[in-house]
Amino acid sequence: MVSVTVHDTEFMGKSEDGPADCRSQVVNTKGLVVEKRNVVVADGQTIDVPLGDTHYRLALKLHHADL
Repeated sequence: MVSVTVHDTEFMGKSEDGPADCRSQVVNTKGLVVEKRNVVVADGQTIDVPLGDTHYRLALKLHHADL
């Protein structure tokens, strides 16, 4: 089993957040964010990991089970 995290984001600007006496800058992004997608890959098998967006494709192949 492998846990996959994928990020492909684009900078959309920055904004400020918080109370007037303690402002924080926040980076605003958009794009693909997939957190902790668990997949099972058998030795020698190639699998496609579903990312929820057809613009992206992730294929994984395990070459040796002892890696």
